[in-house]
Amino acid sequence: MDQGSELLLREQPISFDQDAIPFGDKMRPSASIMTVPVRHASKIVGMLSIQSYTPRAYDAAALSDLQSLAEHCGEALNRIHAEQSFYESEERFRQMAEHFEDVVWFSDQDIRNILYVNPAYEKVFSAHL
Repeated sequence: MDQGSELLLREQPISFDQDAIPFGDKMRPSASIMTVPVRHASKIVGMLSIQSYTPRAYDAAALSDLQSLAEHCGEALNRIHAEQSFYESEERFRQMAEHFEDVVWFSDQDIRNILYVNPAYEKVFSAHL
């Protein structure tokens, strides 16, 4: 996988590779195999593989399409990771801000809508009433 996409079109007689782990019809090896890496950031995190018992079932265009699909999967993983990091960061901020004794608040750019006020607001301003 480190070398990238692979298109394997086996010739007759078709046999399993020595290091293969058969699945599906274990008595019949695949004649055509496409395998592409799925990357998350710069790391390979998995692979997509399509296999067929039909000889020469795939070509370079099909391999390119599978690689495009793998890239979309990698991009989706990146978005999921970014969202998860955002929510974790937001949660750490909330936990920290809720323990401040000083008032912490956020508003929109025009200061018309208050977006967040920590619990210290009630303590500080209720003491002045």
